[in-house]
Amino acid sequence: MLRERPRSDNSVTVALIFVAGIHGAGKSELCGAMSPLLRASHFSAGQLIASARGAAMQVGLTVEDVNENQRLLLHKLSDLTDNNPRILLDGHFSLLTSQGGVELVPWPVFEALSPVAIFIVDTPVKLAENRLTARHGSAPRLDILLKLRKAELAHGAFVAEELGVPLRTVREDESLTDLVDMLNDLW
Repeated sequence: MLRERPRSDNSVTVALIFVAGIHGAGKSELCGAMSPLLRASHFSAGQLIASARGAAMQVGLTVEDVNENQRLLLHKLSDLTDNNPRILLDGHFSLLTSQGGVELVPWPVFEALSPVAIFIVDTPVKLAENRLTARHGSAPRLDILLKLRKAELAHGAFVAEELGVPLRTVREDESLTDLVDMLNDLW
């Protein structure tokens, strides 16, 4: 069932589940496993932003202009909604800036996305560091990953509460069947 809620002019009007987590948490892997079971399309926010910029994918883990990236994301996602009534979108609540700080993705982005539920993939930072090193050859320091994780969890809880949508923290040993059942109940 699709939640009814007032939407701003640039809002996305589909049943969207937002799957968040720090870099290397396993968001794409989880979405890839759930997508066929839910008959939902899976998109990565980073890939959509890169596509809107005309690039294959952003290199590195830092973001220069969070607001511009989110504007591009909303625009690109709005182009995909006609053919994708169920979407799993993997992305972030907090991003690493080029100056080494943590910047929260602004609240209006999530208001426009209007997710029906939020999952936060909460992976131990050491495991995320290992995955990032394997993928990119390096990873942010553990203290930075811890700061990102803390911001991701806190901002995700704030967004879910403000939107009045279910929030589920997902761990590595979580049952895929339980997660899919929860989402099927929402749809």
